[in-house]
Amino acid sequence: MNLQDQKEKRPDLETRLTSMENRSKLAEALIDLKGHPGVILLVNELNTDIETINNKLMYSRMSDKERDMLFVQREYCQWLQSRFGHAEAAIVSITKYINNL
Repeated sequence: MNLQDQKEKRPDLETRLTSMENRSKLAEALIDLKGHPGVILLVNELNTDIETINNKLMYSRMSDKERDMLFVQREYCQWLQSRFGHAEAAIVSITKYINNL
């Protein structure tokens, strides 16, 4: 997504538009990667890891430190997984913002 025309029309928003342009490039790259077989395997593995962690949290006895570490691991898996899931929403959001200028 090239926002150069918008930057010229609205120089007061140049920093914001540049940031949006960078985010849209990343989102487009993630969308392109989303269908790659390796990424599909990665997302499936992350789902399995999240389920495993949830089961451990519910059914295993452990110390508070171990429990906290599992929460951190689960949050990381969810964050990585969401990078691919939220890419399309980011593009839609940026497009709506540009259309409303």
